Amino acid sequence: ALPICWRFGGARVSLKKRMPERPCSVTGVREIASPTDPELGLAYVHLGTVSEEGGEDRGFNFGPLETVAVIMAGTAEVLWEGEDGVERCERIGGRRDVFDGPPWAFFAYPFTTFGVRALSPFVEMVLVRAEPPEPELEPSPGFEAGPDGQGGPGFSEDSSGERGGSGRWSRGRPEAPRGVEIVSPDDVVCEKAGKKEWEQKVSLIVGPESRVGARRLIVGESLALQGNWLAYPGHKHDEDITGEEARLEEVYHFRFRPQRGFGMGRVYSPERRFDQAYTVENGDTLAIPFGYHTVAAAPRYDMYCLWALAGKKREMLSREDECHAWVHNTR
Repeated sequence: ALPICWRFGGARVSLKKRMPERPCSVTGVREIASPTDPELGLAYVHLGTVSEEGGEDRGFNFGPLETVAVIMAGTAEVLWEGEDGVERCERIGGRRDVFDGPPWAFFAYPFTTFGVRALSPFVEMVLVRAEPPEPELEPSPGFEAGPDGQGGPGFSEDSSGERGGSGRWSRGRPEAPRGVEIVSPDDVVCEKAGKKEWEQKVSLIVGPESRVGARRLIVGESLALQGNWLAYPGHKHDEDITGEEARLEEVYHFRFRPQRGFGMGRVYSPERRFDQAYTVENGDTLAIPFGYHTVAAAPRYDMYCLWALAGKKREMLSREDECHAWVHNTR
């Protein structure tokens, strides 16, 4: 059910969140949007950022949440323990910023402990996580969640030399995979969408047809250059209509070039009982639990948007606002 302030005009609600100045002292993550914020109306998606300086390493274990980590800038080393108990390590990243080509990313299965070490002077990544499919899966004995229920055993070994946590799912089900799967720029599906003032570059990082084992998340990036629009005409995906639309919530995370840039986003219901516009700046995140949505960059600014979708079905089906569909027929 939608919060009452949405149902009756939404005057008090804001779907925009700014990036916190400081990360969580326990997890090291700057948590921006999640289902724990009732104002956003999200049921699945958690989004936060992590920054590291050269040589710094951090460990993460998000319990039953599956994770997609996108390297925004810099080069890092990802470490994890495979199914065979052997520790693995992969070097990923390399782009200067989000406007410097397709990303490196990785997918971590639930109950996986992984470490990230910065190899370049500065590394930044976005962590997108999703609640597990119902019924919820429980960790097997030996798993230890962190103090806040998210950050589990760290990357560094404890005094006994053990990392802790078997990383298995249970409750009468076969043991599910654990570990990390790397997504290279060659795995990212890139294409252009729209035309003229609403042309955008779209990069699908983890999609329904991707080889990684995501069960909830669909994650990608879009670029609107020189004041163009993204996701225009406005579209929505808040109903399940076979072959036409799938019910998925979404979050947008923004960056601008130059960084002082800004854009305008609009989220509105079909009957316009909810109709809100938001100024978005560098580092802002916009939650889209329902309704049509579209966003535009200010003239002469380039806009980057990392977007993440999640729902009961992993189908990329949406419907455009018919009021503005006529633009497709223009030259």
